[in-house]
Amino acid sequence: MATRNFLRTALVVVFALVAIAASAQRVVNGINTRDAKACMSYLVSNPKDTIASVVSAYSNGQDSVVVRREVYLSGEKLIARQDTLIYTPVVKTVRVVNKDKEEALYKASVETRFAEKAFDDTSRDTYYAYSDSVNGVSAGDIDAGKIVLRSANKYGWGVNLYAGWQMAENVNSPVIGAGLEYSRSWWAAMLSGEAGYSKYTSNAVNAGDKYWSFRTEALAALQPFRFDAYNQNRLFLFGGIGFEWYSTESKPYTDEAGNEYMFKSWGNFLYPTAGIRFEHRFFSTGNSLFVSAQWRQLSGVIQNASTERYNALMLSVGFNFGFFRNTTGMSKSAVKNLY
Repeated sequence: MATRNFLRTALVVVFALVAIAASAQRVVNGINTRDAKACMSYLVSNPKDTIASVVSAYSNGQDSVVVRREVYLSGEKLIARQDTLIYTPVVKTVRVVNKDKEEALYKASVETRFAEKAFDDTSRDTYYAYSDSVNGVSAGDIDAGKIVLRSANKYGWGVNLYAGWQMAENVNSPVIGAGLEYSRSWWAAMLSGEAGYSKYTSNAVNAGDKYWSFRTEALAALQPFRFDAYNQNRLFLFGGIGFEWYSTESKPYTDEAGNEYMFKSWGNFLYPTAGIRFEHRFFSTGNSLFVSAQWRQLSGVIQNASTERYNALMLSVGFNFGFFRNTTGMSKSAVKNLY
């Protein structure tokens, strides 16, 4: 059955091309009918010819469907025409286009394409639909049926929220944080602040107890390679510096006169950090989801003694909300009304 359908469709394609040839001095194949410049270049020298191609041909049950496209000159005007022919053993089906819908489609195509021309296509994600039932197609506007549904800058500013778990030699702790970032195609810069637990050192009144601690970090990230053509999945290697707020809560000190003094000091210490981050950008939104693994060299500050240094590993997951991404396109209700 599949072989018979294939042979029937192949014959229909041949008949379609023969039908085109019958209405022109000469039918030319091999030229891209969507390339207006190439078509015009040929037809200027051969004004009576027709450039034709079969866009697609397939079987639909008992029907054979052929979508064909013709480009020719009418005076000095380039005309492009595309139609869908459905062949059945008994009945010939003709598709009728609603004129109001046709005008609405053309208007949406012009408006959305005009808005999108202000931006660089290579740095944007764009969803678009194409309809051949638009009056501009037959009038020579090859892209008249292209309607931009949604488009946004791939890179730029973003605000992220994240949560994670930090495992350290002295204390394990949940972490919550927020950050501001700016990204380009191969690099990114990030500034964040977070809250988590730290642990009092051995010289504190409540040695070993947890207390809330706050950190800020400034990071620079590089993307060493790309996973996909649209750069939606991104792997970053990053490094930078951080500041952590600490408290010593040192034990009371007794002087020679027997007076007891309580010292409760606090401050910030600087620490290095590095890690790896994987993110997935949701197409044409500017938003992304990310996970990261990060090393930190933290410190346990002891009053009037040397600082204890220890390593920590932080695992986190977060969501980045892109803003200032020059979003264009149509609302869902507007798209629904077109069709």
